[in-house]
Amino acid sequence: MVIGSLSGYDTLCRLICVQSDCIIVSVGYHLAPEHKFSLAIDDAYGAFLWVLQHAENFGGDENNIAISGDSAGGSLAAVVTILARDQGISNIKCQVLIYPATASHAHSSSHLAFANGYFLERDTVLWFQESYIVSDKDSEDFRYAPLIAKELTHLPPTLIIVSGYATLRDEGVAYADRLTASGVDVSLQEYPGMFYPFVSLAGVLDEGREAISAVGKALRKFTQNYSLADAVSN
Repeated sequence: MVIGSLSGYDTLCRLICVQSDCIIVSVGYHLAPEHKFSLAIDDAYGAFLWVLQHAENFGGDENNIAISGDSAGGSLAAVVTILARDQGISNIKCQVLIYPATASHAHSSSHLAFANGYFLERDTVLWFQESYIVSDKDSEDFRYAPLIAKELTHLPPTLIIVSGYATLRDEGVAYADRLTASGVDVSLQEYPGMFYPFVSLAGVLDEGREAISAVGKALRKFTQNYSLADAVSN
């Protein structure tokens, strides 16, 4: 929620576009520390509603939407999907979460095991969190940490991709477990030897290309003939 840009994710979005044969709407949002919780959520959900209203204008189908994101963007995608369900919106046919940030605190085994030397270090995650929230109370809000949402039933089929050597690994796995326990159709794909952010390094990593292919297959599988993927990026 602190760094990242539309241009930084342009290549990844283009690769997913080719693999999925979908229209990709890449969404930017206000960043912390200048813009605190929950403005990023407001931006993401507002973008989702805009897509619903304007999809037909750019050749999309508002009744067949997928939502995706990685890292902080994965958290935003998960939260937008929950908020849409709570508003009775059933247009989201699947969600794709790539090493999503879902937990309220960085205390998992993977946060501790891979705290240093694995690109996204624990101290950096803590700094991101401190920069984003206004007070500790915010960390207990599911819009900040979808893993602590009280109700995860009636959500769309979900693909979750995690890296084996990454601070965010366990919270992605935990979110997949909670969704599965809630009756959601979940596919969890772990890339054991990979680190954060391997998907964005598909130009040099075979596993990154494999993951993008998996994303494309999931989008095609669950949306079939639709032509719109609303991708919220970090």
